[in-house]
Amino acid sequence: MKLNILDIAEIGDYPFSNADIKISFDSFLRYLKERIKNRQALNTSFLMEVLQRIESAIEKHGEIRTDNVSLFEEELSLIYKCLTSPIQDESQTYWALAAPIGQCIFYGTEPFYNLLQEQYCEVVNKLKGIDQENEEAGNKQRQVFYSLIIEKLYGITFNQKHEVIRSVSDPKTGLLRYYRVNINNQFIDVHIHGKIPTLNYQEIRSLSTKKFDWRDLQSRLPLDQFTFSGFSILTVDDVTISQSLEDIKNLIIHSKGRDPIEDRLILSLKTIVGNPHIEFGLVPFLRINDNIVFDRFTQQNSIILDLLRKSDIPTDRMDVIIDQYLKEPEILFFNTGNLPTHDNEKVNLLFQGFLVSPIKSYALIPVYHNSEPVGALEIYTHQEGILNESLLVKLSDVPPLLGQILRDNAVDFENSIDDIIKEKFTSLQPAVQWKFNKKAWEYKKALVPDQPKPIIQDIKFEQVYPLYGAIDIRNSTIERNAAAAADLEIQLKLLHDVLLKLADYSNLAFLEELTHVCESWIDKIESEMLSNIELSVSDFLNKDVPETLKYFKSHDKQAGEIIRAYENALIPETGEAFKNRRALESSIKLINTAVNSYLEMFNDEIQNSYPCYFEKFRSDGVEYDIYIGQSIAPKKPFNILYLKNIRLWQLTSMAAIGRVTHSLIEQMETPLQTTQLIFVNSSPIDISFRIDERRFDVEGAYNIRYEMVKKRIDKVRIKGTNERLTQPGKIALVYFSPNEIREFKNSISYLQKKGMLLYDLEDVELEELQGVHGLRSLRVGIQLEENTTN
Repeated sequence: MKLNILDIAEIGDYPFSNADIKISFDSFLRYLKERIKNRQALNTSFLMEVLQRIESAIEKHGEIRTDNVSLFEEELSLIYKCLTSPIQDESQTYWALAAPIGQCIFYGTEPFYNLLQEQYCEVVNKLKGIDQENEEAGNKQRQVFYSLIIEKLYGITFNQKHEVIRSVSDPKTGLLRYYRVNINNQFIDVHIHGKIPTLNYQEIRSLSTKKFDWRDLQSRLPLDQFTFSGFSILTVDDVTISQSLEDIKNLIIHSKGRDPIEDRLILSLKTIVGNPHIEFGLVPFLRINDNIVFDRFTQQNSIILDLLRKSDIPTDRMDVIIDQYLKEPEILFFNTGNLPTHDNEKVNLLFQGFLVSPIKSYALIPVYHNSEPVGALEIYTHQEGILNESLLVKLSDVPPLLGQILRDNAVDFENSIDDIIKEKFTSLQPAVQWKFNKKAWEYKKALVPDQPKPIIQDIKFEQVYPLYGAIDIRNSTIERNAAAAADLEIQLKLLHDVLLKLADYSNLAFLEELTHVCESWIDKIESEMLSNIELSVSDFLNKDVPETLKYFKSHDKQAGEIIRAYENALIPETGEAFKNRRALESSIKLINTAVNSYLEMFNDEIQNSYPCYFEKFRSDGVEYDIYIGQSIAPKKPFNILYLKNIRLWQLTSMAAIGRVTHSLIEQMETPLQTTQLIFVNSSPIDISFRIDERRFDVEGAYNIRYEMVKKRIDKVRIKGTNERLTQPGKIALVYFSPNEIREFKNSISYLQKKGMLLYDLEDVELEELQGVHGLRSLRVGIQLEENTTN
């Protein structure tokens, strides 16, 4: 035992130092006398001896005080023996005596003093701010003081425990250990200086509610009017595991959405096992169409999945292993030198992979949510002999808590898939999602059992400003025809060679006829347009030739080898007879990928400014529609500045796309160029989502005119010439009224100064289209080479 004065105020904030507090044996002595008088204790003679010894010490030294406490060391030892079990090991016991309310500790066990004086000891409240923590600590102290006053002076007892959780950094592991300090105020007397204030029963009863603010009593029962005498008994319990579990619960409750909690979670798990060398990982079971899938972002730190990826196990066998485990999840555990013998050979095969890894011990514990497996907890270490079954027992309460986290991971994954589907594969986008949600709810409310289902009206967005743009691949149709003709000529020449070789094995006159026809088609392809002869050539290659080749393959092995080489050339993915079309498609794909990537960045930028509807269409190139207006985002006030901003972005993106596609020419197998077209329509229109067609369309006669112009201007010519408006390396802006284009002229001037556009602006009149008159266009060149000065 140790006798030492340790003032709590030196360790932490003690907010009620004005209270009159003193050490006294009076309450404890009355307790002893009552026990002896009733003769209920088996050790009455011992209690009588303690009573006499304390009374003699008081008579000899006076009342106990902090400045003379050392004179009562033997008596304090007797009190310890009275209040603790005789078989209790003092070296393992956290026990102490303190002045009332635990303000000043004066006697206790060595472990208690060592713990309390630990350098890193601090009240733990990780999830709350410092101000909130101090405020709650103050309210807790008030509760202790005033509950004692109510109990001692008003005779009403509160069934409340007085305790505080403290954390201590373990010098051996560097991890925190949690201890609960229990304060027993049984031997404390409360005296008031003057008359006891009146409190009615209902008022006192309300004090037991959790939301009661004990500060309300400070003005009516100021603490400086009371004296607290006696001593408190402090005991400490190691609650590391229970507090760490509580921390995990708080992480789950207080985490917001996708806030990363894995690092804090793993720290709590290490604290439970008390070993920093044991590592943890979470493996969510993610599914697509009820099949397990692996997401490198969500499951990037998984040991078991990394091992599977690096193993020689074929993908189909890997799927069997995973499916088998998911049907009957179980705890898997192994350590090197002691591989488990499992009923499943595939699982044993999996464990063999650990022998060549740095992992020395590994455990996989399935995690459930509502009886459904949602993931697994991985426990592993790179050191031998520290992970065993007894340590796993400490974690037995953890998996049920992790179920919610892993389920949230799965939900986030499912939502990300839904977002991609909405963005890439449907017309339903976040900017207009709210209205579809509203319509869906109205539909659901209108459903009546056993009645016809209600009709869903078209979803309309009125008075929105349209923006249209198109990036087209120049002469794509001509390029396709040229590639097809070149490949057809290659095929005919390959066939011609095959027919000549087959003639060496047979004297059939029919072969000479086929050879002659083949030569004729080669000559015609070189001199005529493919469209005029394509069907006839196709009939020859797909009807006349196959029967002949089939005959020779079945009758002569060597002829079969010659024919197989020709057939291999006809494989679209690899054959020589498709090389020009593959080259063209590769070039088109390269352009479209670059354009789509830039448009996605463009969309991200404009969505950050104001929510709008953005939809792309694929052809030989990319077209897009943008709709912006108050009806799309009713909760955010619309201003025409948002429209001006998006128009500037549209023009800027077209210039950037033109430069990007030009820079890709050197990478293309078939060199291709793009044209950039913008249709300017300054008046708002109405659009609606057609339920039957599941797409947006325009509303009303004037609005249909806008749609009609869009579809006809891609090949429009400059009036009085044969020159197409759209040209490679230029941006064409089609408009009706000069008022519509004034804003764009300012933007063009701005981009010219930035070095993105050339100083070659044209304003031209366009030829009349069916039902469309008076179209004009601005056309300006793009600075295709990077300008290092801008």
